Formats: sequence, structure tokens, C-alpha cells
Amino acid sequence: MAVPKKKISKSRRNMRRAHDALKGVSGQECPKTGELKLPHHITPSEDPTRKRNRV
Repeated sequence: MAVPKKKISKSRRNMRRAHDALKGVSGQECPKTGELKLPHHITPSEDPTRKRNRV
């Protein structure tokens, strides 16, 4: 069984975890509608399948 040979200090542990934080979602403005959207996605108002299936 793998067991650590020495205790990892809180400082070293936190330095290792410094790059694990989640990054914020980057939104872009749609040139047609002006609403925020995710990169490489279309806005819900531009979705052609949504217009056909609207209830």
C-alpha cells in the first residue's frame, strides 16, 4: 500500500492546489441580438429547432 514517507506541510499542499481553482465563464455578446452567449454556441432566440417546437 502506498503511504507518504513524510508529512506534506500546509504551505506545500496549498501551493500545489493554487492552480486548481475554477475559472469564471467567459461570455460574448451576440452581434445580432446583443444578448450574452457562450463562445461557439448560438443564442436561444436564434435556434431554428426551438421555433418549430414552440408550444
